[in-house]
Amino acid sequence: MYYLRRAMIWLRRWRHCRGFGVQSPSDYRFVRYVINEHWPYYAYDDLLRKYPDMGKGERRLCELLFRLANDVQPDVCLNLLSADGVYTDYVTAGCRKTTVMAPRDADTLPDVKADLMLCQTTDVEHYGADKILGCLHQGSVLLVKGICSNRLSKRIWKSLLSDDRANVTYDLYDAGIIIVDNKRYKQNYIINF
Repeated sequence: MYYLRRAMIWLRRWRHCRGFGVQSPSDYRFVRYVINEHWPYYAYDDLLRKYPDMGKGERRLCELLFRLANDVQPDVCLNLLSADGVYTDYVTAGCRKTTVMAPRDADTLPDVKADLMLCQTTDVEHYGADKILGCLHQGSVLLVKGICSNRLSKRIWKSLLSDDRANVTYDLYDAGIIIVDNKRYKQNYIINF
């Protein structure tokens, strides 16, 4: 079922493969060598042995997190996704100096500016887009999981896109990436991930 679903998504987005239509050299590099990198990295085998029962879709997302951490080299990562350690292990494997933080309680976000932030659309609905984007600074990257899972998630993703701080965005269907860079013009890319 997973492969049939991925094939349908790929057919709908075939025009957005491998960075076609991306004019900016830095955005093209990000699409080609971070989002759509297919070569195995040094830690993939170790993480596969540590988490052998992970599903194919979840492993793709975790490997994307690894490549994001490897590219961004964050000092602080704010993880709202889960407390089980899978995402933390992938992020710290990508950048060993990263301190991964999580909220202490469900109602408040830590008072920290994160270089990399991981959340779901339900977190954006719970905390509010302004508070989520308020945890970011110039050059920060936000990964939002589940942006096309239902109508509410699509609406939440569109509200994030409309914010002035979301300058460069990548719609990967299963997830979305927002880069905060106020020196850039607003760009929204659809990527076949």
